Amino acid sequence: MTIPVVAAAAFVALLLLSVAGSARAHFTDIPHDLGGVRLCVDEESIDLRFERGGAPVEHAVRQRLERFLTALLDGAGVAWSSAAACPPDRGYLSVRLDVSEAPWFAPRASAYRAAVQVGPRSRSAEGRPVAEPADAFDFRVAKVYDEVAVGIPAFVFLPRYLEAALRDLTVAWWLDQPPPAPPRPHAPAWAPVAAAAGLVALLAALTFTVRFRRGA
Repeated sequence: MTIPVVAAAAFVALLLLSVAGSARAHFTDIPHDLGGVRLCVDEESIDLRFERGGAPVEHAVRQRLERFLTALLDGAGVAWSSAAACPPDRGYLSVRLDVSEAPWFAPRASAYRAAVQVGPRSRSAEGRPVAEPADAFDFRVAKVYDEVAVGIPAFVFLPRYLEAALRDLTVAWWLDQPPPAPPRPHAPAWAPVAAAAGLVALLAALTFTVRFRRGA
């Protein structure tokens, strides 16, 4: 096992510990099949809608998630790449969060839908980029969030669900990869020299034997 693989394995182990609480709640329920998949992130991978706050909030949250995603994938050693527009293969990563006001529930409540999915890149009926079908990784949740009850604004708290799901994605990616082949034993640097010296000695012994017999 090489040093990068060891480092990545250690990182994933730390992730498993850090998300243990949330993993018990939903990780085992997330369908995933990421064996051999190289993730692709493009300019539309992070798709946000905040009815309360609008464009300024969406911009701030997008920057937060972009920084988090890059650091997470690089730190976990996950195979991934970025592009202006990803090709329509199974590796497209789609991160979505739709937050709308829900006054029917509470004065500062929000109805939200969050998703972290990996699959072929396509478009929804509304023209939004999606990973569909999300046959490589499919996390989705839809609930109501009450800012007053929790005491934290929705645009601060709700992205944490996406961050937790992205951590789950990195763990699932490693779990789905085939085990590495056992390393082949490497001969020491002096082995070829020793082999050559042994061959010379053997030839010399054979030559001496032949001459000795002829002399006899």
